[in-house]
Amino acid sequence: MAADDGNPKASIKAQSALGLFYSRDSEYRDLKKAFFWHSEACGNGSLESQGALGVMYMYGIGLKKDMDAAYICLKDASDRGNVYAMGNLVSYYYRLKLYTKAADLASKAFSLTLMSAPSFRTTRSMESSRASQDNEERGDGRA
Repeated sequence: MAADDGNPKASIKAQSALGLFYSRDSEYRDLKKAFFWHSEACGNGSLESQGALGVMYMYGIGLKKDMDAAYICLKDASDRGNVYAMGNLVSYYYRLKLYTKAADLASKAFSLTLMSAPSFRTTRSMESSRASQDNEERGDGRA
């Protein structure tokens, strides 16, 4: 099996994929296996699985709820740039009434999401180009 063939770099994605596979609502749902594979992937450096483990701990999905473990996973994944973890950490902060931390992190996550959305950048630059063309045709120089 690719997730278990001894090459951590090659198997990280397979391990994360198995974690996601066993987490889904389907006839194959097995949260113990999901936790196992996400833990393996996280141990090998998977940012995606680190965020998933944080959520599993936070909501007690397939294991006992552990807010300390949830925070550690979500904070580490968030610090490494996982926007999914950031969103869940915002929720964590909000529940603790740490509103400034929640707002600051939400703003950071939103910025990262916009910066990584190619369709948004393309659409915005196309709109800007169209507006410039329209203004040139009208001769009014407005953007």
